[in-house]
Amino acid sequence: VVHLIHQYPPESHGGSEFYLRDLVARQRTNGRTVEVISGTKHWRQAFEWATDEVDGVPVHRIHREDGWFEHYSKMWHPRIEAEFAAFLRKRRPAIVHVHHWLRLTCNLVEVCQREGIPAVVTLHDYHALCDRGTLLRADGELCPRAGTDCADCLARHPLDPPAEGAERTLRLALGQGDRLVRETKGPGVGAIRPCPSRGFIPTRAGGDGVRRGPR
Repeated sequence: VVHLIHQYPPESHGGSEFYLRDLVARQRTNGRTVEVISGTKHWRQAFEWATDEVDGVPVHRIHREDGWFEHYSKMWHPRIEAEFAAFLRKRRPAIVHVHHWLRLTCNLVEVCQREGIPAVVTLHDYHALCDRGTLLRADGELCPRAGTDCADCLARHPLDPPAEGAERTLRLALGQGDRLVRETKGPGVGAIRPCPSRGFIPTRAGGDGVRRGPR
């Protein structure tokens, strides 16, 4: 099993990292071979794929070489796409579990589909619908237009082009997945539903958060 996440201990100890660390431990207890590919907040002068171990599990940390790599206009990274594809061809995992694509590349699931590897996606936050990841406006109010009108909220980086909303990123990130896991009541409690190859488009906050729709 190969897991992908935006950051991993000991660098960070957030909710999704705790969830994944516990899941990895349980999978190893059940006899699974597990590896983690993680993004990192620490950039390098040159692209770097660094490997260490956490709890006896190989963790491959990808250090990007570009600035502002959390900005939505840099969600796709061609070098990471190519490196990840090569990793899949070499390892041939039984399944890939994507927990986050921030600091990596938004088309991880598409790469899995091209390489013939089943992929599962768990949505730990609202990043698929909101570049802030919170669905909260700058004034703290809940956004009523998730993924449909982001320009005024996202105009905070000098790199900003006109905002296109979250729909394109959501399709790239989730459209080829075999299963989508959406947390509902907390870590480990989620809804599992088929992920159609025709992709997802976002809806308003509330309900399922995403709905099936044409590509």
